[in-house]
Amino acid sequence: GVLLLSGRLPKGFGPLFGVSGEKPVDSGLMGACVRITERDQNVFPSFADRKLIPIGKAYHRRTYAPDTAAYGALELPQRFGPPEACYATEPATAFPGIAVHPFGEGKAISLPWYPGLCYYEEGEDIWQLFMQDVLSLCGCHSIAPDASPMAEITLGHKGTTTIVQFVNGTGHFGKSYFDPVPMTDITVSVPWGSETAEVEDIEVPGNVSFRMENGRIDLVSAGIHGRYHITLVHT
Repeated sequence: GVLLLSGRLPKGFGPLFGVSGEKPVDSGLMGACVRITERDQNVFPSFADRKLIPIGKAYHRRTYAPDTAAYGALELPQRFGPPEACYATEPATAFPGIAVHPFGEGKAISLPWYPGLCYYEEGEDIWQLFMQDVLSLCGCHSIAPDASPMAEITLGHKGTTTIVQFVNGTGHFGKSYFDPVPMTDITVSVPWGSETAEVEDIEVPGNVSFRMENGRIDLVSAGIHGRYHITLVHT
């Protein structure tokens, strides 16, 4: 299994995450970033054209056991001002942006900062991309990588039925809600262990087609026109 934690480390959890020491949280790091190096590119494929991830205000400075893998490097706040004065004068530190510690047959992954809070407060896609790569590192891969980021797609199971739920968020703007923009040709791919399948589209019968190959089933939705959509797949 995989355990993922961000921010504060609960008391007694240090050995689980490979933490051998920790200083009090530093809450004055506005302007600090995690630098993605070439060595980290395999772990963070979404950052081929970006190298710096802002971390917000807080960072937990920790030291780790030798068998803990570290990716990214904390870069402290640098010069700011007009463009000709905005350049780094200090090298990146040895503190990581993410630490991966083996534990039993699984691993414990810790983020010594708060990417979720950054995304909640600022909404920039850089933290969303970062967490997508982190979740891939955890073994959780997107079931619809080509879908619009405004489509929230969740997967559930009840008995022998697989439930795919779609939420069309295109009508949400700030604190207002409007009729959503239709989404078309969304493909959802999930593992499938049966040789047969029956697909039932609750909203529009016949709206979803499917194909099965290599132990997976691909569900292709012709269109999501409302705010919410549900598809049932029976074995």
